[in-house]
Amino acid sequence: MTPLSIDYPISVAILYTTYDPDTVEVAMQMNEALTSCGHKVRMFETTTQNWKKALRIPGDVVINWIEDENTDWKLWVKVGHNLELLHRAQLGFNSRLIPYSLSKIKMKRRLLNYGLATPAFRVIRKHGNIANFRGLNFPLIVKPAGEHASAGISQDSVVIDHREMADQASYLFKKYGGEVLVEEFIDGYEIHVTVIGNKRHIIPLPYVQVNYKGEYNDNWTVLTHNAKWDNKTWEYWDSNQICPVVFPKKIMVNIDNLVKASFNALGCVDVVRFDIRLDQKYNPYIIDTNVNPHLGFYDQSECWQSAKALGWKYSQLIETLVAICYKRHFKRLPDRLRERQFLLAQRVS
Repeated sequence: MTPLSIDYPISVAILYTTYDPDTVEVAMQMNEALTSCGHKVRMFETTTQNWKKALRIPGDVVINWIEDENTDWKLWVKVGHNLELLHRAQLGFNSRLIPYSLSKIKMKRRLLNYGLATPAFRVIRKHGNIANFRGLNFPLIVKPAGEHASAGISQDSVVIDHREMADQASYLFKKYGGEVLVEEFIDGYEIHVTVIGNKRHIIPLPYVQVNYKGEYNDNWTVLTHNAKWDNKTWEYWDSNQICPVVFPKKIMVNIDNLVKASFNALGCVDVVRFDIRLDQKYNPYIIDTNVNPHLGFYDQSECWQSAKALGWKYSQLIETLVAICYKRHFKRLPDRLRERQFLLAQRVS
């Protein structure tokens, strides 16, 4: 696959927050990438106080890179929804998929309604009867239903009996509140699949495999919060990524078909990353959907790893995503200047 290029320069608005240094860094990286391609980029630090002004920042395409301070995604959703009401072209955002992006439970139920594979699961509510919980095969993995980026996932998340499950669920209720998701733990390969495109033109990029080694030989092969974010832990150093990873053709066809069908079932647009576990027979199961995947220029960024495996530059990845969004919204790639029209319509100097 070759990257998309935009021959006629366009303008892009990047809305970001400063609660997390990583969010700022990635916003700057995207700015530099698009600027190097000749596009006009406007950066706007967005807060709960000035979010309405953010809606008026000019840009043919808007990248909503807002990270809420308390991880409830309220500001990201509010800004994204209002941009949609204003008919702005917005990378990766679709109001129809919001329920599935905020709740793993709703996401999994949606997949099951379409006959798509996800591990068998149950939901525990705070005042539910945890002790008498039945219906799944151990080992199980217990995680908060509304958190992302592996928050709430540790070696203790994988449990082998009802008592361990009850203890872990009680811990998560105290720390995160909300509902707790309990699903069968798929003991096998773990891969990340970035999918780009829209409707019939959906393309899975090269797979990224989590390579568990070292101390993982005596522990659960699960991508914990430490493994993703804490470089002072053995989990971080013993779980590197391999890309591209190749399986027999039949298995890759099954994976591709699963992610393509899930992309449409959930109402995804432009770009999404699916986290998948393969069982001992190489059957794929979706364990999470990331509708706002990490797009940074880091080795730990799965989207960048997949693009790099294709021989792309980082700037080509970001420009390709912007081009996909632009084409979805305007039905064609740019051939004329829209900036002046937008400025006049919004009365922004």
